[in-house]
Amino acid sequence: MTQIEQIKTDVLVIGSGGAGMRAAIAAADQGVSVLLVTKGKAGVSGATVTAIADVSVDSKSAAERLNLPGDRSDSPEQFMEDMIQGGAGLNNVRLVERFVHEVPARVEELIAWGAKVRNFSVSPGHRYPRAVIINGKDFALTLLRQVRSRSKIQILEQTAVLDLHKEDGQITGAWALNLATGQYVSISAKATVLATGGAMNVFPVTTAPNDLLGDGIAMGVRAGAALRDMEFQTFMLGCAAPESLRGNNYPYVLVCRCGGQLLNREGERFLTKTDPVRMEKTTRDKLAIAAAKEILEGRGGPNHGVWVSIRHIPRNVFAYYQQWYESSLGFETFDPKTFLPDLCENAVEAIPAAHFWCGGISIDEQCSTGLPGLFAAGECTGGLHGANRLSGNAMAEIITMGTIAGENAAQSAMHLPQSPAPPNQYFEEAERILTKTGVEDAVALKHLLQKTAWETAGPLRSEAGCLRALETISDVRRRFPNVGLSCKTRVLNREWMDALSLPNLCDILEAVILSAQIRRESRGSHFRSDYPDSCSQLFFTQITRKGAAQTAEIHTI
Repeated sequence: MTQIEQIKTDVLVIGSGGAGMRAAIAAADQGVSVLLVTKGKAGVSGATVTAIADVSVDSKSAAERLNLPGDRSDSPEQFMEDMIQGGAGLNNVRLVERFVHEVPARVEELIAWGAKVRNFSVSPGHRYPRAVIINGKDFALTLLRQVRSRSKIQILEQTAVLDLHKEDGQITGAWALNLATGQYVSISAKATVLATGGAMNVFPVTTAPNDLLGDGIAMGVRAGAALRDMEFQTFMLGCAAPESLRGNNYPYVLVCRCGGQLLNREGERFLTKTDPVRMEKTTRDKLAIAAAKEILEGRGGPNHGVWVSIRHIPRNVFAYYQQWYESSLGFETFDPKTFLPDLCENAVEAIPAAHFWCGGISIDEQCSTGLPGLFAAGECTGGLHGANRLSGNAMAEIITMGTIAGENAAQSAMHLPQSPAPPNQYFEEAERILTKTGVEDAVALKHLLQKTAWETAGPLRSEAGCLRALETISDVRRRFPNVGLSCKTRVLNREWMDALSLPNLCDILEAVILSAQIRRESRGSHFRSDYPDSCSQLFFTQITRKGAAQTAEIHTI
């Protein structure tokens, strides 16, 4: 086995997106040492840098604290009401209350650090203008500058955390692999923050970067943390073609901001059947479910998508929209004419793509998971959004909850002992996978799970689909010990990482399916074709680990 690097730190932060960077900043400002570990490069990994980046803050605070044209009739309480309505009543109310009251200070802080506000507008699901538009790249690099300015923060890049170490009930560190060198890394930490983002790449088509596989969620539940709301995934309209743009969310931008119309292959504006009042201005869950129905019922296009048309918009109006709106979001280098047809004449085909993970690790208002030494923030957590996230709340969440997680992890680290480096048994399993000659292809098994996820846990679910998915997951787990790699290099071996991530994908998809199976109703972004109506009872689903198996439970709200 290769040499093992050993690192000690007070606080380990896993993930360098917005939540991870903000947690690292908050922890370092408490005076403790921080290790920020990321699979890629800090500031350009994860979903934050790719975001359209509307940051929600109540309109009154936007006017009074940010000097933006907000409506003083709004309030944090009304913002909270909209979130709970959007979340179909399943939100953790205590989390929402803390979030809406603390987000103005976090946005004010971000602007003071140099983030440039490009626009201020109304987003779907909000009664008032609350969308503070900050370019995603600007958002991420503003936080990165703050991270790099703090001597207490050490950054470990191109390093994948493989699993958490637990000793006497406390999370005491993690096992990791340096992807650039192939060297194993053993990390001892007094407190750990999971900020690993969502699990959109469980699905084959996604708007997210390809490194978001749900690693942190899977590690958390294996360590003993509970998951909640895992049946709620947001799907957004992404390009169905060409392949180079598959999943790119430009079609949704055309619908949401430009006034694009959704058509099936018969030229019908099918939202008349789903939301005849708001039509294309409805929330993303309804857009995705309606589009999926059209596609699965045979009214889609040649690339199995629906059509987004802006032909009703005059060419000069569309050109001006591109100038004032798209340029503010960082689309300056994206010329649709290079990849897409003339949009003023022809429609673009779009398909529901996995966009956001509403469920995840269950946390309290301190971002504690309930396990000593383990905190979590951002898209890998559940409870804040309930059954559906409102536009703009993701970027607001990562800076708000990231701050809370970092501060409390630092306080916890001040009172917890430093444990020795974790033992090497996880590295022995990783080494076995690398060196084994087997008959199963890790990439093929990954694609099988993704195909199954789309067909059974996409925008439309059913009991029959859930049962089929559980059979596939069991089959992949049975075949996993026989996985062998065709590429044996230790350095930047994507096939090795695909193999190591297979147990995570199985755990994530199983949690989604178990939650979807026991929720025999349609609510928010979860739609059961065999139970199309919502029931009157409010409950949230919780996944816990019992030995090697995951179990689903219902908790009444």
